[in-house]
Amino acid sequence: VNLNSLNRYSGLFIIGPPSTGKQEFAKKILSKKQYKTLSFSKLSSFSKKDSSDDFNSGQETNGRKSHFERIIDTISVNNSNKSSFKSTKYYILEHFEHNILSFEFNRQKAEMIAYLIAEGKKVIIISEIFPSQVLDVYKDPVDNSGEMDLELTNDFSCWQDILDSFYQVHLGIAEKEKIPYVTTESTQKEDKPKPITVNQSVYDMIKKEFGFSNFLPHLSPIVYKKSSFKSHKAKDYQIDEEHMVMHGMHMAHGYYTGIWNTLPRREKYILYDLARDGFMNIKNSHSLFSLMKKGLIIWDDIPRIFNQSFRNMVRKILN
Repeated sequence: VNLNSLNRYSGLFIIGPPSTGKQEFAKKILSKKQYKTLSFSKLSSFSKKDSSDDFNSGQETNGRKSHFERIIDTISVNNSNKSSFKSTKYYILEHFEHNILSFEFNRQKAEMIAYLIAEGKKVIIISEIFPSQVLDVYKDPVDNSGEMDLELTNDFSCWQDILDSFYQVHLGIAEKEKIPYVTTESTQKEDKPKPITVNQSVYDMIKKEFGFSNFLPHLSPIVYKKSSFKSHKAKDYQIDEEHMVMHGMHMAHGYYTGIWNTLPRREKYILYDLARDGFMNIKNSHSLFSLMKKGLIIWDDIPRIFNQSFRNMVRKILN
């Protein structure tokens, strides 16, 4: 996936759990271009009373910026780029998952994306949820009287048109080749800060648990200090695996909760079953493949959750 891929479509939809390098991936594609980054999490700061009569047209009136251009200024997260709307072709839209259950908020997102596309802009959307989860919100567009809500039906159709025009890129929780914060004597280099030196068996144990995503490796030296001990028999420090997993679960609780909250219910059920007894209903192949794309399930002869601390957190939620 590169700039040519982006230019063939209305834009790219980069999807993945937290800390999988989505922003870095988007910035790498646009490394030689001027772009602006917008955050949907800041969209609520632009209230309805800030809008004017040009809301629907989005066009400049008497030299004033259009409604959408003023919103772009409000939700921009890289104000160092002072280029005008007309001269900026590329836009990164972050936090697509923000407030996903709000019909009104989703409508504002759709209007913003549709406006950028209509103006010939190329858009990269960064999201922790799949596009299909947006459409799931509109599965029952029925108002309180039991009649079909035409406004929500129109929103659903609008989202279908938008999402069909984007090329999807999936980034999962990939296993790292090495953990830079912990190393063995045989691989140690003059890194700054200097990594903690451990024996091979301890390194393998830490890597198996924390060698995933861009976040978990940062926990490895702290967890090592909390769960390592020196036995009478061994010359160097060993690690208590049970304590390591327990500390990992507590320290990564916010990160794991962030992952959990992005999952649709059917994927949560699969993780429930797998965490509880190692078995699951493989009839739901679509959700299984989705979890494998996200890197949350690894298939080694049999399926398993990617590490033990996340599995324990799922079991704790279950209980």
